[in-house]
Amino acid sequence: MYYIGIDVSKKDLAVFNGKDLKFINKEGLKSFKKYLKKKYSLSEIVIIFEPTGIYSFNLKEFCAENSMD
Repeated sequence: MYYIGIDVSKKDLAVFNGKDLKFINKEGLKSFKKYLKKKYSLSEIVIIFEPTGIYSFNLKEFCAENSMD
């Protein structure tokens, strides 16, 4: 399993995979998926983030649609 930590803010998502820190805007989830697919098998990823209401909604939906825990 690979664990990805994401800090959700109003403007962007700070993504940390244990080595690299990457910032993406919330509309950039498609490019985020491409980035993840290059490095990992999506079924082996666990994404960890604090639910922050409306700010994390798109990320929550993204994880659900792509079978990421």
